Amino acid sequence: MRHETIKNPIFIVGCHRTGTTLLQRVLSSHPDCDVLPETKLFAWLWSPQNQVSRRTAEDVWRHVTGAMPRINRAWALPENAERLERMRDAIGDLPDRFDSPGHVMEFLLRHAAQSNSVSRVGEKTPLHIYHVPQILEQFPDARILVTQRDLRGGLHSQMQRVSRALSYRQFKARNYIAAWRSVHELTVRYQARYGDSIRIVKFEELVSEPQKILSKVCNDLDISFQEELLKTRFENSSFDGPAAGFNANAATRWEKELAPEIRTWIEAIAGPELTSAGYEVPKRSPSPVQRLQRFGLTLATAGGNQFPALACYLARDRRYRKFRRLREVAAPDRPSGLPKVMVLGNHKSGTTAIAKLLAELCGMESHIDLPRPLRPDGFALAEGGLSVNQFASIHPQCLEAELVKVPAFTFAAVEFQRLLPDTRFVCVVRDPRSNIRSLLSRRGLPGHLPKVGWWRQRWMRLRGRPSLQQGSWGGRQDNYVARLAKRWNAAVQGMAELRDPVFIRYEDFIAAKEAELRRLADQLGLSATGDVSGMLDVQFQPPGDQNSSWLDFFGADNLRKIESICTKEMSRFGYDNDATNEPLVD
Repeated sequence: MRHETIKNPIFIVGCHRTGTTLLQRVLSSHPDCDVLPETKLFAWLWSPQNQVSRRTAEDVWRHVTGAMPRINRAWALPENAERLERMRDAIGDLPDRFDSPGHVMEFLLRHAAQSNSVSRVGEKTPLHIYHVPQILEQFPDARILVTQRDLRGGLHSQMQRVSRALSYRQFKARNYIAAWRSVHELTVRYQARYGDSIRIVKFEELVSEPQKILSKVCNDLDISFQEELLKTRFENSSFDGPAAGFNANAATRWEKELAPEIRTWIEAIAGPELTSAGYEVPKRSPSPVQRLQRFGLTLATAGGNQFPALACYLARDRRYRKFRRLREVAAPDRPSGLPKVMVLGNHKSGTTAIAKLLAELCGMESHIDLPRPLRPDGFALAEGGLSVNQFASIHPQCLEAELVKVPAFTFAAVEFQRLLPDTRFVCVVRDPRSNIRSLLSRRGLPGHLPKVGWWRQRWMRLRGRPSLQQGSWGGRQDNYVARLAKRWNAAVQGMAELRDPVFIRYEDFIAAKEAELRRLADQLGLSATGDVSGMLDVQFQPPGDQNSSWLDFFGADNLRKIESICTKEMSRFGYDNDATNEPLVD
């Protein structure tokens, strides 16, 4: 069943780094068009079992509106705040159920885009190249614009990309070549199958002859060409710099900057496809190894392209898999006034000792940490795959104590305060150099390596310790120490956004434990009637490495990364950026 209230929508798809964002920005500047930034909706919601149709529309829509800014940070920018607000307000127009991800996309276009003031709406997601059949099933009159770029230029752009977006995932060269080949082969197939519904827009032609190409695109879309389109300014996300207009040099930059050996390798394993796409490639005789690599890529792309939606489903980023965790999202009922206190802080920052001693001092029932079976959901909450309401609905027992301490809650601190407006929040902060040293030594990892091997990361993942590889903390391009430094930043910044938090530095607690605990109790308005004198020296968690200095443990390079990334927040909490002033506590 189709729900066609959107006529002739525009979908921009293609391989990454081929100009999809450029085309979206340009078309969105047209007075008759509104093309949404990436939603990744099909890649996110499509499944062989069609899970979307098995849930209520309200359940799905709340999940979409809640997770959209986390899956693509463009939706968290001020320029899209109004769109998100319209989406949340649209809950009264929901059907009972959505038939498919296409039905969700139709509802999204109708409510997020400026459909009342423009004649054409659309959306841009490169990954939706794998869902063109599903798009055209829902929107038979859609126009699919496939951006295309010389593989050598696209890979060069991928290698040079500068991005601080949490949704960004770095691709290896071989993976990018496989993706480019897959998209090229799918485009050829779609053109033969769907005819004029599929249009190719070459990046090189767009940046070098924008007026000619945009006139043609507008004609294909049945909209008038506007001179204003040529004045569109946009950022080049491959290179730092201010927003600018069309730059023909972007099409040929790779010819001077791409290493000759990489260029030769690309031409050897993807030369026929480049030629088929209309690009000039010198004739080369691939080596036996390159022939084998080409054969492997051919098998991989041929197999995946037989069932492109399924291939996209199986290979998608793990953050898109959180839909299977979707539960009722309404705020759950629980005993009034609980919890009274929530203790937050980065892992291994002293939260366990402070929480247990404070609960004993004030005679409060406590809930400390998540049981092992619940830890995957705790991590999903921390990285944004599960909302606070969803978590509280699934695991209400975790919030039914007077004092609650779960470090994962730190990364959703503001959401917890909205859910629990009467709860007081104790925020534990520890010097990031000591905190990260303790995190790593607890996991048996050194701190001086440039990177942690994939096998060790997978092993840690299996043991329920996935924090090192998460782009959610600030970028997958960084090494493991830099990621943990950004995680520390995320923790303290989230706590600082709370209303009326009570901060305690771990170092101050170590120096005068009972006095600091009584200060906390006084600030929280609690009665400190208990006796904790016999518990002050109890080791509540396995200790970190206390025998090596920061410099010895991290080495100069990794220590410098921590201090550079965390310097602003360190200053806020009075931590000296001079590693020679290391406190003698752990």
